[in-house]
Amino acid sequence: MLATNGDVAGTTWQVERDEQAVGGLVLALTENYAARGQLNLCVAPGAIRDVDFSVRCKGDYGVGIVWRCRDGNNYYVLRVNPMEGNVNLYVVANGTRSRLASAQLGRFEDEQWRRLRVRHVGQRIEAWLDDERLYQAVDATHGEAGSIGVWTRADALGRFGDFVLREVRGSS
Repeated sequence: MLATNGDVAGTTWQVERDEQAVGGLVLALTENYAARGQLNLCVAPGAIRDVDFSVRCKGDYGVGIVWRCRDGNNYYVLRVNPMEGNVNLYVVANGTRSRLASAQLGRFEDEQWRRLRVRHVGQRIEAWLDDERLYQAVDATHGEAGSIGVWTRADALGRFGDFVLREVRGSS
């Protein structure tokens, strides 16, 4: 567990049964007493650079996936926010989050499972929500390998399942 602009002490991540989830199990942020402005991460050990990574998720205010994560202050995140009706791509560098791309979709149901997918090869990033390709971006901030994982906003609770990770080889 990691945090940007805060401390993990106010958060509880756990694996839970969820009959609505593919496979019946999810990783869930079940308690979140984080400070305003904190971003919460739960990452897997290991490092991977060029990825095609997707996760089914649902949450109330902002949930997402992270990759090329070196620590709680340096990573990429693809975030869906049902309340704002958007999917944003951010780079977090030295604890500062900057938006690289955004898709406005209109407000939608927060308790609906959605699939976030990112393909990041070299500097080229492509993003999908469900099966719809939203946009592509180019960024060179984090060129090295890092961890993959999931993310929530300070005040959000989230559920994540059906993780699919593929390393993309033979690309620059």
